[in-house]
Amino acid sequence: MKSLKVALSVALMGMAFGASAGNHSNDALSNSKFSVGAAKLDVGLVDATGFALEAGKQWHNGFYVNAQYMSVSDEVFGNDIDFTSFSGVVGKQFNLNDMSVFELEAGAVKAEAEAGSTKISDTNFLVAANYKVEVSNGWQLAAGLEHIDSNTSFVLGTEYMFTDAVGVSFEYKKDSDANLMLLQGTYRF
Repeated sequence: MKSLKVALSVALMGMAFGASAGNHSNDALSNSKFSVGAAKLDVGLVDATGFALEAGKQWHNGFYVNAQYMSVSDEVFGNDIDFTSFSGVVGKQFNLNDMSVFELEAGAVKAEAEAGSTKISDTNFLVAANYKVEVSNGWQLAAGLEHIDSNTSFVLGTEYMFTDAVGVSFEYKKDSDANLMLLQGTYRF
C-alpha cells in the first residue's frame, strides 16, 4: 500500500508539472516529461523486477528538476526481497549545438531493501553528468556517469518519440555491483 501511495504521488506530481508548463517544449532533449514502465535490477543472486515512475520539469534557462521512484522484488531461497528507491535531482542542461546537450545533476537518493524481518535504509548524495544527442527526428541517444556513495555507474540510454508528446525509452545502468534496466513509456509536455 505504501508503494502505491508513493507511485500515485509521483504520478500526480508529473501531472502538476504538465499543467504548469505554460509554454510547452516538445524538444526531444528536454527533461519536461512523465515516464512509467518496467524495471529490472540484477544484484548477485537477486533478479528483481517491478516498475518505475519518473517526472521532470525543465525551464527555458536550462535548469530542471527530476524525481524517480522504483519498486522491484524477487524471491531468493524462499525469501521475498523488496527494493525501493526514490531519487530527486536538480540539474542544468548546456546546449552544445542544435542536436546535442551536456547535463550536470546533483541530488539525493533514498534506497530501502527488505528481506523478511530485516530492513536496510540508506540515503546518499548523488552527482551525474550526461551527454544527449538527437541522432534523427525524435530519436535520441544518451551516455553518462552517475556517482552515488563511492560507487560510479555507467549509464546508456535511448529514446524514440512517436509523436511530439508520446514515446518510449530504454536505460541501462551498470556499476561494480548491479545492473539496472528501465523500459518506459514517455509523455513530454
